[in-house]
Amino acid sequence: MIQKRNVDDACYLGDPTVREFQEACSEHHLLKGQGVGGQAFLTNGPCFSPDVSNYKKSEYPHSHHANMFGLHGAVAIRLRCIHTGDADFVLEFFFA
Repeated sequence: MIQKRNVDDACYLGDPTVREFQEACSEHHLLKGQGVGGQAFLTNGPCFSPDVSNYKKSEYPHSHHANMFGLHGAVAIRLRCIHTGDADFVLEFFFA
């Protein structure tokens, strides 16, 4: 049986003032290729953007929210479960 986890359980906020950004992002999941996190899924390597707030909505649907909260730079790294090999995760950092 596969246990579905809440994505919010895996989130850590170092700055509680961006909680609304995290909540907005959790309401709309990205597709592969969208934003820095979506690019990390496609490239299987670390991805960086100096300013995600400049992306078009089609490139990164959360760009407007990033701009509202003063978040600009982002780094994303794709991780794969070493036990099963069938679970992928993206570790994403945002910078003001």
